[in-house]
This record gives sequence, structure tokens and C-alpha cells, in this order.
Amino acid sequence: MNPPFSVVGHNVTPVYGTGKVTGSLKFPADIVLPNMLWMKILRSPHAHALISEVDTSKAEKIPGVAAILSYKDRRPRKFLASRRS
Repeated sequence: MNPPFSVVGHNVTPVYGTGKVTGSLKFPADIVLPNMLWMKILRSPHAHALISEVDTSKAEKIPGVAAILSYKDRRPRKFLASRRS
């Protein structure tokens, strides 16, 4: 009778191991599709900082920029997680 978990307690070679070692494995960042966009998230370098203003004018002038999203583009919250205003 075979145990239901035949892998537990045995050495198992990962299916992707050879691809990682040889460099032939494709990661999601390696895949490029036609008309694909890349996204960059810019966060505050200061923990718990209150960001009062975001100036996107320089980013809007860069060729190839498709969109700039900021706090103005989010849906309003019904409930706030903190009491800071």
C-alpha cells in the first residue's frame, strides 16, 4: 500500500531547477508583449509621512509616459484607518 504523500521525507528535484541554473528559465519580468506598459511606484522615503502635494509636471513631459496615477485618482474611502487628518 502506497502512502498518500509519497513525496514527504524524500529528496525531490525541483522541476524548474535546471532552468534556473542554466539561465533558460523565463521569469515574469523577462516576458515582453506587444504594446506592454511598465509601471513604477514612487513611495515616500519617510515612514508615516503625510504627503501634502504631488507635482507630476516633470513626469508628464517624459516621452513614452502613458499615464500618471496619484491619490487624486483613487476612490474615496468610506472609513478611515487612522485618525490623522
